[in-house]
Amino acid sequence: MPVDQTGENILFVIDGAHVEAHIQIQYDPNTPANKFAWLVPVTAVPEFSVGSQLLFDNMLAGSVPLYGFQTTQELCGENPNNPPNDNGGSDPGGTGLTGGDESDSAGDPGPTILYSSTVGAFDIVVLQDNSVDSLMTWLGDNGYQQDPKAKPILEEYLKEGHLFVAFKLTNNAEVTEIHPVVLRYTGDESCVPIRLTRIAAKEDMDIRAFFLGNARTVPINYRHVLINPLKLDWPNFAANYKEVISLAVDAFAADGNAFVTEYAGTSTVVQPFGIHDTAWNARPSPRPPPSTSSTSSPPRT
Repeated sequence: MPVDQTGENILFVIDGAHVEAHIQIQYDPNTPANKFAWLVPVTAVPEFSVGSQLLFDNMLAGSVPLYGFQTTQELCGENPNNPPNDNGGSDPGGTGLTGGDESDSAGDPGPTILYSSTVGAFDIVVLQDNSVDSLMTWLGDNGYQQDPKAKPILEEYLKEGHLFVAFKLTNNAEVTEIHPVVLRYTGDESCVPIRLTRIAAKEDMDIRAFFLGNARTVPINYRHVLINPLKLDWPNFAANYKEVISLAVDAFAADGNAFVTEYAGTSTVVQPFGIHDTAWNARPSPRPPPSTSSTSSPPRT
């Protein structure tokens, strides 16, 4: 069985010439590590590096909305010289809220491996093929778990000319060691590949996409919807926030394919603590001079 995917966060950094996709995958920690496998369709071979869990923590803390309320009391016939009491109750719990991604010819040599390396806890290969059967055979023969449900989806991507990045945990790595990864490629657009995600996804799985750039980002092939604030459970600090998101995404004309904007503005809401400091210096420290010792002999007479 595929690993159950419980959530996905993706951060896109767009600078005009290149795009960095920082991808954080959340999996059921009770799943054996040898069951982990993950395919990402790409249009070219990207550069890979280890991502930062703390970066995602800070992004979430700065952009996920929090809901609370205040109560006031007014006494009948009160003395105008005595202002009404304000009990000021705003979210004592401070809870973070989540919201709501062939034919095979005889003698086929299999996919072409365009890239192969180990990045952090992952063994990574980039594959090119024109046959879904040979692609899935190669994945199975090389320890990448797959699901038969992926076959028609992979075939769609192959017909569109995509390559595939295949991830699996390297030897002795556990599911608890899954960390964000960074894919850097040439381009000026972002894409969230969620066709394959639906195979291992939990019901109403959270997918959050963050964008760092010089302009507002909007979906071009999905709807953009707003939540109904009257549906929120205000006395319980919007504990039903995720359900309200689902109602908006499942509404008429959106039909389950939509995004909700939780924050749009400057990046100053994200705390840089732990991920950036102006005092940091990436230059190597100079080596200390080699130690020298001298000895002296007593004078001779």
